Amino acid sequence: MDYSKINPLDHSDAEDGVTFEASRSEPVPAQDDMAPVGKRFISLYTLASLATATAINTPLFVTLALRVSQIDPDGKTTSFALLSGMGMLIATISAPVFGALSDRTRSRFGMRRPWIVLGLIGTVFGGFLMGIAHGLVTLAAGWMLMSAFGTAVASLLLTAISDRVPGNQQGLLGGLVGASNLIAVMVGSLIIAFVPHSSFLQVNLPVAMAVIAVLAFILAFPDRLPQEREDTDDDSPATGGRLRNLLAGMRFDPRQEPDFARLLLSLFLISLGGALGTTYAVYFIEDHLKVGSEELTTVIAYSNAASCLPALLGSPLAGWLADRFGRRRPILLFGTVCSVIGLLITAFSNDLPTFYVGALVGGIGLAAYSGVYLGYAIATMTDMENSARNLGLTNVAISIPLTLAPFLTPFFLSLGSGEHNYISLYITGAVISITAIPVMYTVRNAR
Repeated sequence: MDYSKINPLDHSDAEDGVTFEASRSEPVPAQDDMAPVGKRFISLYTLASLATATAINTPLFVTLALRVSQIDPDGKTTSFALLSGMGMLIATISAPVFGALSDRTRSRFGMRRPWIVLGLIGTVFGGFLMGIAHGLVTLAAGWMLMSAFGTAVASLLLTAISDRVPGNQQGLLGGLVGASNLIAVMVGSLIIAFVPHSSFLQVNLPVAMAVIAVLAFILAFPDRLPQEREDTDDDSPATGGRLRNLLAGMRFDPRQEPDFARLLLSLFLISLGGALGTTYAVYFIEDHLKVGSEELTTVIAYSNAASCLPALLGSPLAGWLADRFGRRRPILLFGTVCSVIGLLITAFSNDLPTFYVGALVGGIGLAAYSGVYLGYAIATMTDMENSARNLGLTNVAISIPLTLAPFLTPFFLSLGSGEHNYISLYITGAVISITAIPVMYTVRNAR
């Protein structure tokens, strides 16, 4: 699809560098007026999303915990909580910042592509530091870089759906992205099992895959070009004016987009409930199920497979059903209920088979949830001019719980008898997820 016809820009007047200006432009075309995307776009986009999610989620859910255990075995729970929380906090800030920068970028290379390339460079450097780390400081520095720049790449890839995919295909593409996010954990676990004795390769093989896949996608298709923007009346110095414009672009008023804000709240609650159950999954297997270090990576791979395999068909199917019937809320509701049941089964599991069942049921819920949340978010947006920022906020709603969970879990683990009360942790996660259901029904104009 020739996107320059949708977003015309006279290149003879474009500046050579990347600049940021006030976001004054004609509204982007209605998504139903866009040409359908083909199989090549869908294939390369899915591979780029999967590879990027693998590079980010493998450290988040597995590699970081393993590296902390190697470097600081005695204080692993505290150190992991600190590093994980700090990384997710940076990721939470990164998504809307890079989104706002992208929305306001005027470049002959496009709006998204320059920042995606910068994100890849930062991710590579962060992965290198994590791989060679022999102390917590180096490990933390690498993880901070990966969190900031890897999240930027993932968030900006999402804008391809709102930039160039018509409304009747957004559910399918969103479902494929959701499937990629879940399958990524399984792919990362398999990579770790394939190179069990190399911490460097465990971190950096997924990063190398992401660089190749993302570059293949952004070089194969034209980037969105900015529309002509009028000069601003702001006579303040250029740097100060640009900063104010950037900050204005990051500002979100829930009163202007109430449905979108309510959906963000429901996504936050669902994600927080799930995060309480997954953040300490490695330690749950070690401490509660009494799995030794020799079997740990294998059990992690099996459990991740049980929770992620449903996404292979479930997430794209959920997105297709949403496109077909124009209903997303029932699918999101089904996914939430399954996630809750999965958390409760896991809470009371005392052996590996029951634990795997809990992972499977929760995985079905995640597949349904992941298949529709992105399309649901786009459907509730009214400010498409700041679509990258809004999708960054969607990412924030899902990632903030991953920031909070490492700090909240020690409190719930300390409740009741025993040193680590995992039952209270998982039950709390289930209760929090349930509270998202009434919030879903406050979304009025998108079903």
